[in-house]
Order: sequence, then C-alpha cells, then structure tokens
Amino acid sequence: MTDSSDEEAFDWGPGLDDDDDQVGPVAQEAGPREPGVWLTAVLGGVYVMWALAWVIGLANQPQPQFTGVVDAVMASFGQFLCYVATPLWFVAVLWIGAEWSPRKRGGVLLLGLLVLMPWPFVLPAVLA
Repeated sequence: MTDSSDEEAFDWGPGLDDDDDQVGPVAQEAGPREPGVWLTAVLGGVYVMWALAWVIGLANQPQPQFTGVVDAVMASFGQFLCYVATPLWFVAVLWIGAEWSPRKRGGVLLLGLLVLMPWPFVLPAVLA
C-alpha cells in the first residue's frame, strides 16, 4: 500500500531510472563565465588576504597603556573597524555596483585595495 504523495517526495526529477526521459545528457554544460565574474573572484581572494593581513598586523603591534576607559574603548573600536573595513568594502561594492560594468566594479574594488592597505602588516616588512 503506497501513497502517491510518498512517491512524489522521493522523486528527485529526471534521472537514470525513469523510462520516459529523453536520451542524452541530464545537465547542460555551462559555457565560459564572463570576465567580470573572474575579476570579482580574484579580487575577492585578495580582499580575504587583506583582511587576514590586518588581523596579523594588528596582533603584532604593541598594546599601549591607556589612562582611561574611554581611551581603551576607542582603541578597541578602531581595531574592530580595521578588521571589518575590508570585507565591508567588498560586500558594499558588490551590492551597490550590481548594475555597473565589470570594468567600473573592478576599478572600485582596486581603489578599495589601495585605500585599505594593511599598513601594520606592510610597514614592518618594508622598514626591516
């Protein structure tokens, strides 16, 4: 005694066990992706490296001794903003620039890489 709703629940669409399917490949092959997708993916990877460089760079900085609570809170908040600025810029450009051309979106992402350079990570390596 099988219920037809149970059979529909286990049906994952056309497959090899169906008799009335068309003969041929089940999934169509995807064509090459447009260059904007590749550019965004590569720059997204660089943004991840930038964010990690901020974390490593700020972790290696000596912690100053603060005289008050407000000073310590402001310094901690500044470090938090350093950590989230890079991913926030990337997501904001993808969201705001969804209708932009790949060239314009890539240009704004490259500008973000220059603006958000992880100086605490770069300067000790350069000045050493």
